[in-house]
Amino acid sequence: MLEPLDRAIAEVLIPFITERNCSPAERELLELPVLMGGLGLTNSALRASNEYDTLVSIMVSLVN
Repeated sequence: MLEPLDRAIAEVLIPFITERNCSPAERELLELPVLMGGLGLTNSALRASNEYDTLVSIMVSLVN
């Protein structure tokens, strides 16, 4: 579901910012926080499952 967004970031936004296409290894570097030399452009599709699990655990404690 988030793959089209991540594809648009990789194919449109990053080339616009860097003025060139980047390799998958460079894409991983751009996911790093700014303080570590990246741009903080995380891959939403890879993080979605972990974020969902975190949300569920928070909501369970609130519901109880």
